[in-house]
Amino acid sequence: MDILRIGSDSIKISLDGREAQELHLDREDSEDAKSNFVNLMVKVKERVNFKVLGEKLVAEYFSGRDGGYEIFVSRLEVDEDMYKDRGIQQEITKRVKPSLSPFSLESFEKLLDVTNRLKNMGYSGSSSLYYDDMREKYYIILEDVSIKDLKYAFMTEYSKSIKPHTLPYIKEHFRCICKKDAVNTLSALK
Repeated sequence: MDILRIGSDSIKISLDGREAQELHLDREDSEDAKSNFVNLMVKVKERVNFKVLGEKLVAEYFSGRDGGYEIFVSRLEVDEDMYKDRGIQQEITKRVKPSLSPFSLESFEKLLDVTNRLKNMGYSGSSSLYYDDMREKYYIILEDVSIKDLKYAFMTEYSKSIKPHTLPYIKEHFRCICKKDAVNTLSALK
């Protein structure tokens, strides 16, 4: 088992096929998998001091070719009280980064439709594009785009919204097609 801290609130756990089988990760709704996940998180806490008890966690599993798994675990809430004592709470809220939202698309035609619509509506945020060779899917990463915002609701017609905590996985494992300004670059092709 390899554990990599991605940030103060996220980790990546890599398991080989044998370890994944011991944890029954190959069974979808297994009660064993749930209890074994709790046991796994206890081991993780011991090895990298990643606080899990009393925290809201989200975990996303990705299966590997060898039967192993990569598991991304993130805490949903940050304890802001720890910053208040240091007097830097206001500084942290000033440096809030724009949110990045990944979307998966099944075809290049749908990708062109999305980028063309975004361009026509005056989208000016950052955008990048990645391609998963194995699943033959495109992943476009857009700044400050949410399908909850009605002007971006059309995204659900062409794409599937992906959890933002998967961004490190996308950037690490998929081929980068366009690192900057993907919307303007691709909309020019239609």
